[in-house]
Amino acid sequence: MTTNDELPREASEGPIFHPDWGTHAFEHYNGNIRSLDALLAMVFSTAFDTERSANLLKARRQSVEDNHSGPWAINLSYSMNSWQVAMRVTAVEVYLQDALTFLAAYDPEFIRTRGSKQTWEYEDVRSASDDDNSLWTFCSNWARSFVGDGGPSRWARALEKSGLGKFTPDDVNVLEQMWGFRHMRVHHGRGFSKEFIKRHRDVAERIRRDGLQLSDLETWAGAANRLVRGAEAGIAGRLRGVLGEELIAARLNAESERQMARWKERYETITSTSTEEERDAHLAKRMEQLEAQAAIRHELFGDGSVLGDAAEWSGAV
Repeated sequence: MTTNDELPREASEGPIFHPDWGTHAFEHYNGNIRSLDALLAMVFSTAFDTERSANLLKARRQSVEDNHSGPWAINLSYSMNSWQVAMRVTAVEVYLQDALTFLAAYDPEFIRTRGSKQTWEYEDVRSASDDDNSLWTFCSNWARSFVGDGGPSRWARALEKSGLGKFTPDDVNVLEQMWGFRHMRVHHGRGFSKEFIKRHRDVAERIRRDGLQLSDLETWAGAANRLVRGAEAGIAGRLRGVLGEELIAARLNAESERQMARWKERYETITSTSTEEERDAHLAKRMEQLEAQAAIRHELFGDGSVLGDAAEWSGAV
């Protein structure tokens, strides 16, 4: 197993996994998706809305559309759904680039076998050297090239070949629709490109006829989440095999202590300025978050995870 002294300088400090979520790339992805879900809930009602709040949201959407007509007409539903697609596609691409950069930095054998040859100009080398991060720059360039060369079909094949996840043909097809729509939305506005119609005729005809529905976004987002979770499970598993539990746990424990200290400090601040009812509500919310995080950790790492379970974090409220 790899020891900390054997790691490259750029990878010898800091936690290898985020205590709650897995790799830091996965934690950032989840944060982005939670933000997008919250933004969506500001326009469309959810299962948690009362009838009154759902009606208020509907009235707000209608008011916005009524106040914009003619050349300035707004279809709020289409605008929100379509830009949600674009932002979720970007979140997946950012995850893949960050996670693969991370893996390449920690696993030299992985990057050596992935056609990682690069040509650097003097200014590139000088810039990376000045920041003392040549390895990260090299790995990031490789990961950016991987993500930029192709789309979901190619990524799925390459990741599976590398042992980094399993992806169903149905999900890959759905993701190709999603990426095609994003490209069309960004580069063609509300128009339909010939390429999208040719590759996804049935989907194009339905969206042209009925508009982009919330159900379309949910289907595409679900497939995107499964792609990321599949890749994360493979990357986390490879890191555990290469680095070993002992090294991962040692680096994680140090970060866990820092996180627990931050939560305790926050809780002490709350207790000094809040009522008992507010403190209880805060505790209940934190435990709900811990249970959700534990479920994700179990899915990614199984019962043997060095990331522990929610019970260990119950004091870090």
